[in-house]
Amino acid sequence: ESRRIFVPVMGGPSVGKSAFLFSSIQQMIDQKETDTNFSAEPFDPVSKRDYASIVNALKAGLPPEKTREMIPRAFNLALSKKGKLEYLLYLYDPAGEAYQETNQLTLHGYNGYSSGMIFIIDPFSIPTVREKYKSQLARHSDIRPSELPIGDALERLIITLEADFGLSKKGQIKRPLAIVFSKADAFDLESIIGETAVDRAFNGWK
Repeated sequence: ESRRIFVPVMGGPSVGKSAFLFSSIQQMIDQKETDTNFSAEPFDPVSKRDYASIVNALKAGLPPEKTREMIPRAFNLALSKKGKLEYLLYLYDPAGEAYQETNQLTLHGYNGYSSGMIFIIDPFSIPTVREKYKSQLARHSDIRPSELPIGDALERLIITLEADFGLSKKGQIKRPLAIVFSKADAFDLESIIGETAVDRAFNGWK
């Protein structure tokens, strides 16, 4: 009887999709009903096991293991209000390598009935940004910039969505989309694209 919500987390290889996904899930679970009016918890035994394993690793400062499944199994999150299950949230985290080939993305059947989409951008996948921080990146191998240029990942995603929704070249998909920049805590990016920069920009517009 609960409503089902399908949300893919999209982006190229090594952009930080898994870290974002499980950090967001942890935040939803820890907040309880204080901010969202919903309590959240993993819905099935596999999701509970994956959540415990990955969150423990994140707390220890370790990134999640690389996603290898081109067509991923959903992580299922139950959203309840006053003890009653209201929504089942299905979160998909495909391997970033799927974005290197358009035909791999066409196999993702959930795109056609997604409730919304999250697109993760690694700023270091932008050639000019990677060049600017070239020397710093050479000293920090843990950052692992995505090798797939953001333009290529986006172009293949758009082609796939056009096919999934049967759109013309000028058609529009009426789904909410969140664009998230990952790795904004690296070097001085916080002051350029992070919350500090956003607050500064908003204050300048007022």
